[in-house]
Amino acid sequence: MNIIRSAAIGQAISAMSPTKIAVAYLGWGWPKYLLEPKNIEYIVVSTDIGTNPAAVATLVATIGWPKVFLLNQLHAKIYIGSGTAIIGSANLSDNALSGDGLEEIAVKIADVDTVHELGVIADEIRDKAKKKYPSAEMKDNELREMERRWNRSMSVKRHRLPPMGAPDIRNYPFKHKPLFWVIWYVNDHDLQFDDQLVNEKTGGALQEIIRKETYTNVLSNDKVREGDWLLLWMTGDDGLPDGQGGFVWLYAHRVVNNAVINCGKYTTGIFELPGVKKPPVPFRITAKVRDAIISVLRENGFKNLRPDGDMRREAWRAGNTKQLLPEFFKAVLDKVDPQHGQ
Repeated sequence: MNIIRSAAIGQAISAMSPTKIAVAYLGWGWPKYLLEPKNIEYIVVSTDIGTNPAAVATLVATIGWPKVFLLNQLHAKIYIGSGTAIIGSANLSDNALSGDGLEEIAVKIADVDTVHELGVIADEIRDKAKKKYPSAEMKDNELREMERRWNRSMSVKRHRLPPMGAPDIRNYPFKHKPLFWVIWYVNDHDLQFDDQLVNEKTGGALQEIIRKETYTNVLSNDKVREGDWLLLWMTGDDGLPDGQGGFVWLYAHRVVNNAVINCGKYTTGIFELPGVKKPPVPFRITAKVRDAIISVLRENGFKNLRPDGDMRREAWRAGNTKQLLPEFFKAVLDKVDPQHGQ
């Protein structure tokens, strides 16, 4: 048994190439320490605030949900390789393993019986996580909830979301279901609100919200929730992107049912609050990204992201687009950078 500290822990984890991992928190720097991710048999991470949901999404894009498990209230830190194991205080993050963050301590174990016993414990943690979230769909849903919790914590300045590199679409984990929505809007439709209700829910900010146009609306029972990002785009009369696309990011600080009074069944208002903290946008809308999104939106394979002819919003809901978004953004990325991933 060897006692190791801080950066030495990260070096030991990289050298041992662990196949079984259970950690409380997963950070954005995990690829620095898991140099051969395809060798991982499984990894269990906590769903509590602290685990970076964007890091989890990238991990899933790399090794797939069958090898990634989620568990509430997990506090263990176990790394098991071939004939060795590391246990201690260090999570799988730069803050713990780089030597420039937290002061951590761990033990590296080579005793055969002890390594076997730790493997049994890790398997039990994995089995518990598998029972809690048995399907990829359930894991996806929980990851979205993790994103919302993280974003809400950002809005009250308790945590800062580590940047996903530069805010470039090529840094976004598009293989995972995107953690935001793509929703169209009509530029000439002036929404009317239940002023008293919206002011009550937004702290009296309605007039400033209207002035800055930081709002949209969705179907009354749609699935957009507080803590979600929305990528809005402007549609023309033909249901296709109008002009330059009118793209804008909108952060859902508040989702207010029965807020809109002049748009049929589309009564739920989505409001971004002026001056209130919000996490970084998923990626930057450059001219090249804008043109790629417009091009893909015009393809027949993605018509469900567009309004349905003259019926428009009466036949459209954001919730129906969820399964289409990974394929959509892969198509966008292929146009932005055809060499990406090759």
